[in-house]
Amino acid sequence: DPIAPHSAPISAYMSVHSATNLAYVRYYGRKHDAESATFKSITSRGFTVSYKLRGETEEHHELFIEFKTPLSKREEIRPVLEEMAKEAETALGLVRRKV
Repeated sequence: DPIAPHSAPISAYMSVHSATNLAYVRYYGRKHDAESATFKSITSRGFTVSYKLRGETEEHHELFIEFKTPLSKREEIRPVLEEMAKEAETALGLVRRKV
């Protein structure tokens, strides 16, 4: 997998974007009662986000969000994640923030 070697630094970077991670879960995973989310890993096929639902004390659910088209190089990661964030945040009526 050409993207897997970049998973740790991308996940660390994305971990500070909690609102975007939550938007990914609520929109792509249709988990509208999710309360928090953390970006866990990325591959050429998609990425994994852990999340918790309202009333839960910790994140113990995981969601794999698949890319429309598999990624083949590192340079594709940011534009794809930004476009997906924009789609999710727009659909959810959230203020758009740069990823």
